[in-house]
Amino acid sequence: METNDGRQQWTDEAVKCLLETCLEEIGRISRNGQSLCRESWVIVGKKLKEQFHMDLTQKQIRNAFDTMKSKYVGWCYLRNKTGNLYNPETNMFTLTPQEWEDFKKGHPRAMSLKTRSLPHLDLHIAVFEGLSATGGNQRTFTQTSGVSSSPHVQTLQIQDGSFHNLENDDGDSHEQRKIQPHTCKT
Repeated sequence: METNDGRQQWTDEAVKCLLETCLEEIGRISRNGQSLCRESWVIVGKKLKEQFHMDLTQKQIRNAFDTMKSKYVGWCYLRNKTGNLYNPETNMFTLTPQEWEDFKKGHPRAMSLKTRSLPHLDLHIAVFEGLSATGGNQRTFTQTSGVSSSPHVQTLQIQDGSFHNLENDDGDSHEQRKIQPHTCKT
């Protein structure tokens, strides 16, 4: 189902299907720590079309995947944040309005966490912790610009030894900065 602005509406079950299929592909191609290959994205697309009648391009699937990854990185940030109130039963966070505003600055694609839990957390962990590992062609890094700022997620694609910044869904690109690997403890 598409929204009025042409973006695909993802149900929790479609998210689950995408993550499960990605996890199967990661296991099948034994490339843990690397982004999925073109063939794998085609397989994911076929599965989504079969089960949910979603006819998506590879770019649309990757954008959805990247958004899910951004939400997971935001979830990790909140889960590891000192002093926040995390409820493991609801998988929700209780922050002050100012804390949510600060979070939004560093994690604009993860603001749904304010009102909605991250669906299928176990699958998010399995997929994104493997893809965030060291090594591989695509990695996610967390960069901090100061003690009090929220981390900003920057995805770099490494091809033939050169780095390429990838844009967010909203069209914002990130400038190259000194980066540190992201880790999330669960």
